[in-house]
Amino acid sequence: METNSILLLWGEPVLVTGPEGITANWLEKALAAGGVVTPQRIAMEPEITAIGHGTTSATLRVRMSYNVGHITAPRSTICKIGRPANGMLSATSPFERERNAFGLFGKSPPFRIPRLYFGAGDETGLCNLLLEDLSGMARAGDQIAGCSIPEAAAVVGELARFHRAYLASTDVFGLDWLTRPERLLPACAKGASVLRDWLGNRLSPEALDVVDRFAGLAGQWLARPPARRTLIHGDARVDNILFEERPEGLGACLIDWQSLGAGDPQYDVAYFLSGSLSPEDRRSCERDLIAEHCRLVAETDPTYTLEAALESYRRNIVSGLWMTMIAAAYVERTEHNAELLCTLVARNTAAVSDWHGLAAIG
Repeated sequence: METNSILLLWGEPVLVTGPEGITANWLEKALAAGGVVTPQRIAMEPEITAIGHGTTSATLRVRMSYNVGHITAPRSTICKIGRPANGMLSATSPFERERNAFGLFGKSPPFRIPRLYFGAGDETGLCNLLLEDLSGMARAGDQIAGCSIPEAAAVVGELARFHRAYLASTDVFGLDWLTRPERLLPACAKGASVLRDWLGNRLSPEALDVVDRFAGLAGQWLARPPARRTLIHGDARVDNILFEERPEGLGACLIDWQSLGAGDPQYDVAYFLSGSLSPEDRRSCERDLIAEHCRLVAETDPTYTLEAALESYRRNIVSGLWMTMIAAAYVERTEHNAELLCTLVARNTAAVSDWHGLAAIG
């Protein structure tokens, strides 16, 4: 049966606002609308399990069973339901941006991402995404625990494959739905105040000093054009990664594309290493990982040198702190979020200090 025939038979799915809307009928329509051509009916209502600590969205694992033996549709998917947080300064919903990102990447990009089965949004910013569930073959990262050096190497390698795919794609850099970080400057300043007010007694004076000083320099940092431009993930932290054991070794799958933007590839590398490794592990491996990222990108752009990569890395070492401060402006004041922010601020500010990152702004 052709996809269009299925759509005529089942109709377009309406957007759901919560897990109660994810019924067998809705899943059949969503999978058909997304081109997952299967005439099989889902045998019973799906099993739905919440994942993670989403503050502006719900991320759900949805397991299905079918009423025939030979199944071509997925038995499990990840459903993301979200709308912008109150006060979020963005012309495009982060969830709509993620949907657009999957459309831009296509079905077979040269870097590892989950498959998108269905994506739709409306004018309010409400968005539904139905994604490939990789939990059976991958494990999720944990931001508070951080990652190991081999895991970091896998992530940096995957980021390099992503970055080099768009080095020459000047036509996409102006897309109006990409993240515009300058719009988040007020949130950065607010985040500095929130961190001092809420968590000042849990953060070191040295860390708070770096936070306050960067708040005054963030606009200057953003205003400097990148040495090289490509698409960047924008939120490449370890809990936005799935790790896979592949025949060739440990691999990384990049997920959560809500902050996709255009900028220096070292933004992502510095963001990831400064927030996802302990300071001790980062110090022991970061130069080697920057060199490996540079080597992989230079396969596409031979003019990309390690000297240039290291200089860009130093200028972008504040990228992790930038996003931590923005997160502080929006997250709920829960103990989990307090622990997360304290962990990130400690790691981020240590990296900024190690690389004299504030002095590099200017």
